[in-house]
Amino acid sequence: MALTKDGYTIKRLAELKKEYDRLLINRFGPINTQPDSVIGQLEGIWAEALANIYEQAQDTYHSMYPFSAEGVSLDGAVSYVGITRFAATSTQVIAVVYGRESTLLKSGAQATDGNQRYQSVLDVVLSRANAIDIQIEIDAKDNTEYAINISGVLFKYHSGSNTSAGQIAEGFGEQLNPKVLRYEIKEKTLRIYAADGFTPFALSVGEYLKLTQIGSPARFIAMEEGRKVLPAGALTEIITPRSGWDAISNLNDGVIGRERESDAELRLRFEQSRQVTGSATLKAIRARLIQEVNGVSEVHIFENRTNCVSEDGIPPHGFEALVVGGDNQSVAEALWKYKPAGIETFGSNSMMVKDENGDGQQIRFSRPNQQYAWIKINITGLYDEETLPQDVIKNIRKAVLSYGETLGIGDDIILQRMLGPIYSNTSGLAEIAIEAAITSEPDQQPAYQAENIAIDKRSVALFDEIRLEVIGL
Repeated sequence: MALTKDGYTIKRLAELKKEYDRLLINRFGPINTQPDSVIGQLEGIWAEALANIYEQAQDTYHSMYPFSAEGVSLDGAVSYVGITRFAATSTQVIAVVYGRESTLLKSGAQATDGNQRYQSVLDVVLSRANAIDIQIEIDAKDNTEYAINISGVLFKYHSGSNTSAGQIAEGFGEQLNPKVLRYEIKEKTLRIYAADGFTPFALSVGEYLKLTQIGSPARFIAMEEGRKVLPAGALTEIITPRSGWDAISNLNDGVIGRERESDAELRLRFEQSRQVTGSATLKAIRARLIQEVNGVSEVHIFENRTNCVSEDGIPPHGFEALVVGGDNQSVAEALWKYKPAGIETFGSNSMMVKDENGDGQQIRFSRPNQQYAWIKINITGLYDEETLPQDVIKNIRKAVLSYGETLGIGDDIILQRMLGPIYSNTSGLAEIAIEAAITSEPDQQPAYQAENIAIDKRSVALFDEIRLEVIGL
């Protein structure tokens, strides 16, 4: 029997052939069962068919268990504990759409960062009552009172003799709460914008002040699913012009999407989900965030068990959650729900959640620092016995980008690990030299090196085709 108390054991082709030899000789006496005989050929056909059946039955048996199932069978195996495979998601961002006041920008408007198209998902009305970026032109007058109303709070400034527009702008800017609103001054113009890049405010101005630009928030989603990087300020080109819509930008980095969860990633999450029944341990908090917050793909948690502030700035007996993906508010609410009572959260992002009494509670967490990877592939030799395909550069780029997608928070760039995927996806290559660089901004000049690049524990290396160069072909 193939199925025993020790599991499923199959019979191989050679074993089945021997068994047919024995059965036929026992039934018909001495006969020729050599491979080149008629009986031997028939045995080979029968044995191969039965071996295939054994293997199919073995695959069916293994498809019941998460550690061995694949594809749809793995989806079914992990569903018994309430886990479903993460589908591919698109990068999304709260962008600023600029234009004429009262313009209705209907959903479906498209813009691009030069590589990827993004599409708005909701109708938006450009209005000073729903703004995140405003520019005000100042007409400087002596001994005049100026007024700006922001979300019901009145700000005033009284000019003196020979007061410049820049001084008036500075007078208003200094009154703003920098945690909520920030400002910039350029000649006679005062720019006021949301500090977090997405929380809207209402604004009206008094005499001698004129609104010259209105920017309202609009959610844009990448039209192609997957891990697409969108740095702050990159979404600038309008694809579908609309009357009254003049410009677009993004004050924050986009929330990076993800590829469809692989079998290996799903098995790992299944193992980690065993901690999800708890709520106060670090493993439980991590499992809850990944399992319950839509879009979260990776979580690292750093804690400080001492009575002093840690070197990383974490307060005594506090912790910092470093989260990839997911909506900010959803992440904050999950942290409040599952963190230990009385333990302080830490991080660069701050969100308010309501507790059971209806009071506001401030929850902090962080996003990984984005480090921009630059890769240079130098083909130094060709292999004459293989054909060099026409799309070899495309295949090299694809192999390198696939390696980049495997890197998570804190994962170093190991140059030699790119060689395997490159050689596996191409032919005709003999020798390859790889150099890499890392920058904190996508437009910085890279300094290439032929050594591995270390990524700190709070950062992630982002690969992109525009920062990937193939030379020597």
